Amino acid sequence: MASVVWLGVGASSCHGAGSTGSSCSYVSDCGGRLECLANTCVQPGGVPVPQDSDRIVQEASSLVILEGPNGQASDSPNLVRFGDVPTQESQMLYLRFSATSLAPEKVNRAFLLLRIANDEPRGPGRVKLGLYRLDSGLPSSGVPSRWLRASDAEAWGTPGASVVRFDVTRLVSAQAGRSGSHHWLVSATSANGSKISAHTVGGDRMGPWLEVYSQ
Repeated sequence: MASVVWLGVGASSCHGAGSTGSSCSYVSDCGGRLECLANTCVQPGGVPVPQDSDRIVQEASSLVILEGPNGQASDSPNLVRFGDVPTQESQMLYLRFSATSLAPEKVNRAFLLLRIANDEPRGPGRVKLGLYRLDSGLPSSGVPSRWLRASDAEAWGTPGASVVRFDVTRLVSAQAGRSGSHHWLVSATSANGSKISAHTVGGDRMGPWLEVYSQ
């Protein structure tokens, strides 16, 4: 596997109930003196996946920015805004990815990543984001009626890490080796006076991408 710099949830001391290899979203999710690195509880200096893992990278096969109370498609598709913005500008991000052809037991970890636009205005705190699983694709009416909370992440409104990472290992493993697609919706769950924007288009992994690490 090529050398990987683990961005997003940084290495931070954890004092919770997790164990080595457990998923973590926040610094309190791990136990003892473990660290939370790329949504994974690791020993200090450790890595979240085995060094010899293969990495498969996918771009979204479909992407729609939804805004307003009725969830209409945005006319400005380059950035999606999360956080404390006027009601008429609040947005959510719908993503579709093809299911991996790997067998479920071959999936070590899987992450959805969003690249933050650092030149956009922000606020003083952090924006908490939720990833929701949809049973099927986006309906013609806009926002679906049923979403299932599947993963969490956070980004600081002030300049910092440029990537937000969601742990989607269980979602990818559950559908691995099957036909079909993943249908996900990303939305802010708490903003504390802050806002962020994430890229949705552009080369060199500027838009959202899925990383699957396999044995």
